Amino acid sequence: MPALIVGVVIVSVVAAYIWIQGQSEGGASQTETIQTRIQTTEGLKDMRTELEGVRKILWIGPHADDEVYVAGLLRFARLEGKDCTIVAYKADNRRKKLNQMSAELLGCKYIYMSQYPGKNVEEEIRSILAAESPDLVLTFHPETGFRMNKAHAKVGRLVTEVISTGNYNIKLFYVLNKDPTLEELLGGADRAKPTHYLDLQLPAGNGSLFEVKIADICIYSDAIPAAKAICKNVDGMRTKMLKYELYMEYGSNESVKLVSNEGSSP
Repeated sequence: MPALIVGVVIVSVVAAYIWIQGQSEGGASQTETIQTRIQTTEGLKDMRTELEGVRKILWIGPHADDEVYVAGLLRFARLEGKDCTIVAYKADNRRKKLNQMSAELLGCKYIYMSQYPGKNVEEEIRSILAAESPDLVLTFHPETGFRMNKAHAKVGRLVTEVISTGNYNIKLFYVLNKDPTLEELLGGADRAKPTHYLDLQLPAGNGSLFEVKIADICIYSDAIPAAKAICKNVDGMRTKMLKYELYMEYGSNESVKLVSNEGSSP
């Protein structure tokens, strides 16, 4: 009888592992992977519920490739018939071609903040919000910016300041990096605790949202070394990556400290 009980427990653990992550190839042990996945999503809300009733979504990041961090959500939203717009600060002609390819893959519109009227980035953000009228805005966390990137964090602060002090009826979410693989590759991660998740193993056409995200990253593989490493699956990187996008809702229990910086250009 004890042996039978042990067998049932083992089967249950394996089933949970398959349900949460799918098959694993190398990297961390199965026990470590199971614990990571369970701790990642336990107690979190499904981001899909936040998209119900949302008509238009806006992603705002400083760099003309930052949308790869939210590619799964943008593609899911488009498949649900929602309008999605990607905002970056500026780009040269070569990067604009890649941006267009990314936008076509995700089904989004790509615009540049620097083309909108305003004496500074805050005014440009207000111009964009007035022109696009989004119901939900995604940006970086104002403290650590996904990978301890100052430009990411600064835009997160500016977007938060504009929305929190203006008369807007807009949901605001930060994309968070809690993935050990990406932390090692990108040189940092967010300390904030997520409130929501999106399962990237959800279907998206003939593949999954995760496969769409990888395809979007691969668009930038010749321009960005980190994107190339993921696209080439160096050291089985894609197998080890979390199959989730993690988000934190502005106004959740965890406070967001807005520290003003000199200047307003990211």
